[in-house]
Amino acid sequence: MKSVVLLSFCILLRSFCQEPLSNFALIDLGNLSSSKKTEASVFERSHFKKFQLVSCYYKHIYRSGDVLVGFQDFILPKDIDLSQHERELVGEVEEAETAGLKQKSYQIRCNNLKFVVREVNKGDENFYYFCSGTKNGHGIKGIVLYKTCDSTKASQVFTTLLKRMKMR
Repeated sequence: MKSVVLLSFCILLRSFCQEPLSNFALIDLGNLSSSKKTEASVFERSHFKKFQLVSCYYKHIYRSGDVLVGFQDFILPKDIDLSQHERELVGEVEEAETAGLKQKSYQIRCNNLKFVVREVNKGDENFYYFCSGTKNGHGIKGIVLYKTCDSTKASQVFTTLLKRMKMR
């Protein structure tokens, strides 16, 4: 009986000590499995030659098969709104197309939250970059990195992730 109480206490204590995934959004990760930065970096270097963005730039890293997901909180400067951010992405898209990247950017809405999305393709490597609208200047941004052969799974992971985010 004592061991059951002790085990329950340890589990409860651990759940309180874990850092939240976001200070500004509630995120349900579904079946994504957590990946340590070092493991993610090794996986990313071995599977992706053109894009190595997740393990370097994102605080929270997860995997679903060969699809790599990274995200973190961000603060948008007060003088920039989501539409301005999208215009900046469009400018980057135009520049990047000269480097052989195929890209498009657009806005979508999930759970009454707007997202700017940028889809990028070079050869058989692709990613979705997303940036949420903000609440008091705070939001969440991230990336879903995948190979073309995993595009159906990546699209499902991306869509499910956005649908499961809600601002606090």
